Amino acid sequence: STLFPYTTLFRSPYRYLSEKLDSKRITQMVSFVSGAFAVGVLVVFHIPFDVQLANLGPIALFAIGGTGFSTMLFLVSLRMIGGVRTILLFSTNSVIGVLFAALLLGETITVMNMISVSLTFGGVFLLRNRLGSKQDEVTQPKQSSNLLLSPA
Repeated sequence: STLFPYTTLFRSPYRYLSEKLDSKRITQMVSFVSGAFAVGVLVVFHIPFDVQLANLGPIALFAIGGTGFSTMLFLVSLRMIGGVRTILLFSTNSVIGVLFAALLLGETITVMNMISVSLTFGGVFLLRNRLGSKQDEVTQPKQSSNLLLSPA
């Protein structure tokens, strides 16, 4: 395919970095670059930025706990269970968001929410079955067609 050289080119630095750096360092780098980009957008587009000193503590806690910790867990799971399983679990993020919004915030679950949850679970189910069948093909030994080499 024509996209193969591009995907290989862009994926190689990420693979190199993930093998050379630990998850905490990658999380720090991603957070710093993301924060710098956000501040850059504020400056370039002249977006007013008025934060009181008393608000910096809750903002920092939200950034570390909500974003940094989840990114670190995502990177750790990539190493521990592999990319495919991590993405399968990560794709259920929207389902968890719908459930927490209903339970904690008291939001109503709409028909569109139910459709999106159904599509998410359907996609995870299809991918899991597809991956499971490929793993079965890899782990099962192929039957030999030569009668002399096959055990009696």
